[in-house]
Amino acid sequence: YFMAQCYDVMLNPDEYADKLVKLQGMYIEEEDYRGIYRRTPGCCGDDGSIGFKIVFDGAPPKNDDWIEVVGSVVISEDENAYDYIYLKLESITVMSKRGREFVAN
Repeated sequence: YFMAQCYDVMLNPDEYADKLVKLQGMYIEEEDYRGIYRRTPGCCGDDGSIGFKIVFDGAPPKNDDWIEVVGSVVISEDENAYDYIYLKLESITVMSKRGREFVAN
């Protein structure tokens, strides 16, 4: 239900604002971005992804580690006045057992 949960938060952010969610997925860190995601169908085959930016204190996991996060849904506004959603984490745990990396629904 990873994909469905992500879409529901994105489509109804006010219903989730400041509420806790728990997700499992892969960790990604690039430049100024840290996130949790899973791979999905995309425009050219299986090249898509879905997930959230995550904000947390402490040492980060390694890229592609399987993680479980618990965090508050935060709705913010960037300098161009576009709303965006991220998770402010209360916990991040590297899991020893991986789940499904690719989700189609």
